[in-house]
Amino acid sequence: MHTTDCFGKTLKMVERAYPDPAQGWVDGAHLRREAHLATRPVRFGAEGITLVARRFAEESEPLNGVADSIARDTYYEGSFVRMPIEARDWYLAFEVAGAERGQRLALVVNGEERARFDLAARAVRRLEVTVPLTSRILELGFVPADDLPGTEMSEKAAVVLRALEATAVEREPAPSPRILIAGDSTVQTYFDEERPQSGWGEWLAWHLYRDHAATVANDPSSDAKQARVFTGTGPTVFNRSLGGRGFRTYLSEHRFDRLLGVMRPKDIVLIQFGLNDTSKERPQRYIPLASYAGWIDRYVASVVDRGATPVLITPQPQYRAPGREDGRSVFDDYADVLRSYAREHDVALIDLRAEAAAYLAEVPAENRSAYYLQADPFQCPSHPDGVRDNVHLSCLGAFVCAGIVARRLAELMPGLDVEIEPQAEPVPVRGLTATSVRGNVGLETDLRWEPQGPDAYYVVKKLNAATGRVYRRAVSVQSRYLDLPLPGQARDVVYTVTAWVAGHHADPVRIPCALPPDDDIVCDLS
Repeated sequence: MHTTDCFGKTLKMVERAYPDPAQGWVDGAHLRREAHLATRPVRFGAEGITLVARRFAEESEPLNGVADSIARDTYYEGSFVRMPIEARDWYLAFEVAGAERGQRLALVVNGEERARFDLAARAVRRLEVTVPLTSRILELGFVPADDLPGTEMSEKAAVVLRALEATAVEREPAPSPRILIAGDSTVQTYFDEERPQSGWGEWLAWHLYRDHAATVANDPSSDAKQARVFTGTGPTVFNRSLGGRGFRTYLSEHRFDRLLGVMRPKDIVLIQFGLNDTSKERPQRYIPLASYAGWIDRYVASVVDRGATPVLITPQPQYRAPGREDGRSVFDDYADVLRSYAREHDVALIDLRAEAAAYLAEVPAENRSAYYLQADPFQCPSHPDGVRDNVHLSCLGAFVCAGIVARRLAELMPGLDVEIEPQAEPVPVRGLTATSVRGNVGLETDLRWEPQGPDAYYVVKKLNAATGRVYRRAVSVQSRYLDLPLPGQARDVVYTVTAWVAGHHADPVRIPCALPPDDDIVCDLS
């Protein structure tokens, strides 16, 4: 352990004020209040350092009446002490002296309330608390601890800081390799009832474990039920990803704090955000492009200073229907910032966006929907009306993205000792059956066949048996397809099912089917 004794050490006194109101909604984005700062050197003298501060909160008006667009911000203004320090966990010990009357106070560290305590009139107290820092600055002050209703402003708290010590919290490396993942909905683990939606974080262990077998358990150190721990023949994987989160929200909800609390030196930390950060209409998520590198730096510094290895990952590309492959999106702009940051700061990067795009370029355009959350009506219990989601991944898409991450990770971290299997080749489907069932709109045809590997998908065609005309073409990631009747179609049809892996396909398998005359209203008078 090492200690930084701030008593007698030159510090900075920061005077922060927010005299101007927030600009509010400008060009579709909410602009918060801007701080006016004045800094000067300060030293601990015989009387200590007097700090006077307060807090206030305010909410923005909603954009177009949408509740999710309300921004609620808490501001801390007054005097604070600041010093440069590593972004790691620190055991703080400080001594404070009270004012003329007793107070209940909150310790504010880097804009977050970290502890509350009572300080009697003219009393002196020594207090100790452990604080996880996510920037290379330690700034602290004291404000009244009473909860504020609405947007009221607190009274000012006056405290004399007489001493401050910061002792780094040391942790031993884990006995075996570990990977921690911080990401969004395209990375998180899902439940069976949510299929076919999937996140690549839940498939990473499959690619890293030689036998593809993982024991999956809830992560007791997280309050999110989606958090999972994967153990097996390779590194332990902690998937702490959660939908709707980005660099700002993952930090503001203290999810990053909890991940840092689990992290140990020599761990590998995979970080993928960038989809929700672009949401201008949701200010609690949104990060302007000009500020994006600073948020990335907070995460990287927090991991590096704790002795672990960060790996930045760009989000996968979004689905574009056939004929609409060209054009950039705002996601590309944010991915470019991530790439530039990694290059300039020599941080490991897996460019999932570029590599997945190259993979999909080898897949026929009409088949690429298999990699996303796209399904026809009645194919999935989770989406009985069908789903057309251009951002989120199917099990197949998540599997492929996890394979890209695993291969690059094995190159970046050779000590992981993993074996990546080559891509399988598709084979003709086996066990194809076609059964008439009474379903949602009458008699339907339930097609089923034996599944192939997790990287396979299937193209189902329905043809007129006499003319070969195609009545339906569908792409499925499941080894079944429920075909609905088409008005006026021929009774005698042929179904073909073709197994695909990426841009390669096996020979199609055919099965003839005579559709029953369920809708025949002609009576037989013979």
